[in-house]
Amino acid sequence: MRIGIITYWNSDDNYGQQLQCFSLQRYLRNQGHDAFLIRYSPKERTYTFLDKVKGLTLRNIWDKLTGKTEKLLREQNSIINVKRQFESFRQDNLSMTERIYNSIDELRENPPMADMYITGSDQVWHDSYNSPNIAGMFLAFGDERAKRISYGASIGRRIKDEEKPLMKHWLDKFNAISVREPSAKDVCENLGFNDVQIVLDPTLILTVSDFTSLSDATELNDDAPFLFVYHINIRTQKELYWDKIEKYIRDKGLTVKSVSSSGYLAARQLVPIGNNIPATVPEWLSLIQKSECVITTSFHGVVFAIKMHKPFLAILLTNENSKANDRIVTLLKICGLEQRILNPNIDVTELMDEPIDWDDVERNLLPFQEKSQDFLRKAIEL
Repeated sequence: MRIGIITYWNSDDNYGQQLQCFSLQRYLRNQGHDAFLIRYSPKERTYTFLDKVKGLTLRNIWDKLTGKTEKLLREQNSIINVKRQFESFRQDNLSMTERIYNSIDELRENPPMADMYITGSDQVWHDSYNSPNIAGMFLAFGDERAKRISYGASIGRRIKDEEKPLMKHWLDKFNAISVREPSAKDVCENLGFNDVQIVLDPTLILTVSDFTSLSDATELNDDAPFLFVYHINIRTQKELYWDKIEKYIRDKGLTVKSVSSSGYLAARQLVPIGNNIPATVPEWLSLIQKSECVITTSFHGVVFAIKMHKPFLAILLTNENSKANDRIVTLLKICGLEQRILNPNIDVTELMDEPIDWDDVERNLLPFQEKSQDFLRKAIEL
């Protein structure tokens, strides 16, 4: 079956985004389907002067000021990010539409032909429904006879009452719906959709060999044991509990290798020692694979530490992006690894040295993996 996938894909430094995009396509192609990425990248709305001054408050004036800092950081990062070679990764590892679609109108005028369209898995339903281009993320294009499903779609915010009729209208066209978290399931069920499934991130339904075959150790040119620190969506060393980590690496005699990424916040270099590496995607995987242990603020950092059976600690966000903790906490509960959350009141060595029964972790994950795979199989067979 020919399957077109709509998701977020064009970051130049977000490893989780790239690997979830890769994973869903790779899983479907492993099952014998002709799966491909629809390169949908709608341009941002152009705001008038009246739009910009309407409803100004002290809070959104502050947001605009901090936004300038974020914009500057992203501009600086764009120069560094050339070394990460994300576009080369996509060209080498993804089947993609030749053209990039910049609006829902372009998608509707000349849609990529497919027997099925899938949206997900990411916060594909997050943007305002007042924007016409969000319709692309709800698969409101293409042949009416094509199947439409969501896999692990996420909202990540409260849906306003005035948006709900439009969301229901779009979802009425779907043959099957699966989401990433209970809150999204609740929204869909409140709209009258009763058979909504919660599924795993697609990185968790591939085998570890699908990723280790990608890893590239060319940047690991020394044999010294190292801690890998991967952080995203934080601003300060305090949020990273760097003083606790620094004591741990001294006590253990480890070196440090670190990578920072952009998500809700632009990437920042917060680790003062070791290498802050603009790694390629294969190098990022290799850094986890070759490390002694991992400390991360990232959901996908946790995912790959688990997949590669690396001792790890997860740092939960304490800033305005703390909603992103839900995914990490849910995954750790599934795996029976709630104790792997870094508690600043407990010594890092004590937490990290707690042994992990990886066989038990795999047993805990298995039924959720099977349920997620079963959703895709049944949706395709409908």
